[in-house]
Amino acid sequence: PPVHCDEDEAQAGGRRPTRDAAFAMDGSEEKKEDANEAMEAVEGGEAAPHDPEAVLGEAGKLLQELEQEIHAMSSSIAARIDEMGARIESLDSHVDQLMERSKAASDAVEPPGSDG
Repeated sequence: PPVHCDEDEAQAGGRRPTRDAAFAMDGSEEKKEDANEAMEAVEGGEAAPHDPEAVLGEAGKLLQELEQEIHAMSSSIAARIDEMGARIESLDSHVDQLMERSKAASDAVEPPGSDG
């Protein structure tokens, strides 16, 4: 997809993408906000737009945040799986108890040795 440039940037020969077009290709609002923040940092003089160290630093920061989110989701999923496992074991135990009670009640009603 083509990169959109501000009109005054294009006239000056620059090819800097606009904030809204930078990372909005997939329509993700969160990515768009992150792109806007990054562009504001560049425009605010916090980092040169073509400084590889700054770009790598930002990429590393974003990857670290992503890794933390994935770890949190993984932990949450593992906790839910453990909870469901405990619930299944409890349900299995209750079913076994009911089966034993049912068998005991059935044995009490029928005399031993009957073909029931």
